[in-house]
Amino acid sequence: MTRRFGWFLDLVFVVLWTCFVVTLVSQGATGWLRAAAVVPFVTLFPGYTLLATLFPSGGTHRTYPFDRNESGLENPMPTKSGLDGAERLAFSVLLSIVVVAMVALLANFTPWGVTVDPILFGVAGWTLLWTLGALFRRVRIDAKELYVPRPLGLVSALRFSRGPSASWGNESRSTMFDVVFALSILVFATSLGYAAVNPPQETQAAGFTEFYVETENVSGDVESTYASQFVPGETRTLPVGIANHEQSSVDYHLVVLEQRVDGAGENASVRSEAELDRRTVSLDHGERTVLPLSVSPTGTGTDLRLLVLLYEDSPPANPTIDSAYRSLRLPIDVTTDANTGGA
Repeated sequence: MTRRFGWFLDLVFVVLWTCFVVTLVSQGATGWLRAAAVVPFVTLFPGYTLLATLFPSGGTHRTYPFDRNESGLENPMPTKSGLDGAERLAFSVLLSIVVVAMVALLANFTPWGVTVDPILFGVAGWTLLWTLGALFRRVRIDAKELYVPRPLGLVSALRFSRGPSASWGNESRSTMFDVVFALSILVFATSLGYAAVNPPQETQAAGFTEFYVETENVSGDVESTYASQFVPGETRTLPVGIANHEQSSVDYHLVVLEQRVDGAGENASVRSEAELDRRTVSLDHGERTVLPLSVSPTGTGTDLRLLVLLYEDSPPANPTIDSAYRSLRLPIDVTTDANTGGA
């Protein structure tokens, strides 16, 4: 690889490898092939492309007198600019760890959460974006100054450490330390990156569903965050939210029951019940919705509650808390002086 013809080949390799990883993981590949492909994609490429943009020039080493105006100084002062192979490797791995952590943090605020897909496409997008930046920077500087990787990425640093002068002894030891340090970081980042993008299969298969009551205009003046106050014969809307994180599409079934109970919470005993509403909704993985359930209590009193049951399959003839996948217990009051203007 020469500086004249090879200045862009490392970036082309990064782009091709990134596309290969995205395709491989998107198709659900597993095993050693996925692991071998993902490790450099996560632990090296994000930081390498960022450094390629910030430091498009290769590392250069020169010697200068300590003071040009003073004579009699025979030992030159070694100076260095840019980043050589060992330093790029070390900083690339460190920056990649930071980038992947940042992507995972941002993925936590998406509908998909911290799962493989947002991390995969986030890291791929970051890598491709900075690859374009690196190409732009390299085009704008002299070809003789461009950084071009040597075989194994460390040859240039090792060659520089073999100077004949005794004054380079400390530099030689420092360079070898950089190499060992970079390789140590790479081993650590490899295990970390593999775990981040290639979790155990049982973890991938696990999922959950969010099931909640949507609240609006909540303030210190209301006694409840949902429609809990009714007058006899009144119909109110109860917005119930569902978010699918089950890793697959699910047909959800909701059943709303009105129950007259003795006691409260899980220890309450049911004296009577009536079904008020029933809905069905299909959600893909990562999708959420809010269903406006119509609630019109048939009884009166302060010993009533709404029981909202969620099923992933068709509900049984007599739906109960024990048979439901998720449930909400919502105490209500149905009185003639109920404050319907509250939450």
